[in-house]
Amino acid sequence: MRNLELESTFFHWQDPLRAIFVSSLRSYYKLKRLTLQITRTAASVVSPEPHDPGLVKHVQPLPSSLEGFGLCGPLFTSRYAEGLVKAIPSLAQTVLASDGESVEGLSRILRCIQQPDLLDYLSVLMSGVHVLSADTLGYLRLFTRLNMIALDINISPQHLFPVLAELPLQQITLCSSTPAPTEQLVTLVSGNEKIKTLKQLKLNTVDAVRGKPVPREFTREELAKLNLEDLGWELAEWTDEFSREGLKEFLALAKKEEIEVTGDAVESLKIEEEWEEEMEYYRSVVESL
Repeated sequence: MRNLELESTFFHWQDPLRAIFVSSLRSYYKLKRLTLQITRTAASVVSPEPHDPGLVKHVQPLPSSLEGFGLCGPLFTSRYAEGLVKAIPSLAQTVLASDGESVEGLSRILRCIQQPDLLDYLSVLMSGVHVLSADTLGYLRLFTRLNMIALDINISPQHLFPVLAELPLQQITLCSSTPAPTEQLVTLVSGNEKIKTLKQLKLNTVDAVRGKPVPREFTREELAKLNLEDLGWELAEWTDEFSREGLKEFLALAKKEEIEVTGDAVESLKIEEEWEEEMEYYRSVVESL
């Protein structure tokens, strides 16, 4: 077996990750990728305190063949999460996902990654209101081979972007929880602090929904009675820091710097242009004499 995905509540265990500790996973010596999806709330996890002698501090290493590891669920509530990460001799790809938890444990888990200079892909997905402190991602500076990163975290761009600028990143993905003012994005692609290795930037910071077109077969009277909301269009919620015009200017700059920018934000521009075309047709018919 080379790929293993486990999804469960592990409801028989007070701390679901302890089930992995006592499992026979270490005997899967050909395992390349392991993904654990814990489908229960953080409040339901009862984990030993750090000083508890019952906590396994010296775990047996998991297979050295492991290259990819994904841990999704209440990973910061469980004290065994750190031990699991530490039990993997070397990783090339790591995904950490948590929803609605305290984020104090993120730094501890990142520090448990063995041989951080071997990691080339990291994804940290933590949608919620918790704001990460300035030093939370400082340890990333030791990930000297990291070329792809995906982030859905709430952290000040003044704290995040300087860390990203020190990494040899080729691809960056930023999601909706991560503030990304265009003024800060500019520093990633141009100027003295630009990431010279960067090739792709995926912005999923805002999104929109493409609805149905205005019916061309409708008469003027039928269109006048049409409820436009029924067409199902939803436009992006732009801000002063991440505005429509600001994104357009940034895209022009990124193109000049030969950096590909994709993602929901870019698609939102296309959707808005299509919506404006639909509205132009709608008004041309309804307002005609």
